[in-house]
Amino acid sequence: WGADTDVEVIKAADCSLRTCPSGRAWADIPTGAKTAHAAAECSNKGICNTATGTCACFPGFEGDACQRMACPNDCSGHGRCMSLREMATLPEALPLSNQTYTYEGAETSTTWDEDM
Repeated sequence: WGADTDVEVIKAADCSLRTCPSGRAWADIPTGAKTAHAAAECSNKGICNTATGTCACFPGFEGDACQRMACPNDCSGHGRCMSLREMATLPEALPLSNQTYTYEGAETSTTWDEDM
């Protein structure tokens, strides 16, 4: 019922069910010492609606694949929601003090959450 790379949880032999977007899993079982957070339908933080092909994200998560943490109360008007990669480049981000830092690397192991 599809390729080995398919991440859908529910499949139909006649392809009558729609699939949902996938993203790095927020929680899963590691497959090696440095390999975790595999691609998962709705990033394992939502339920796939197979009729529409959209994710219904659990509270606290957002994005088409539930791949981002939601900002509570839209930061209450006091801040900006950004990924860890974006925050690492800000001069005012504490404890970082300049723009020489980066938050990038092997997405399957060390910085899986850089865009979340």
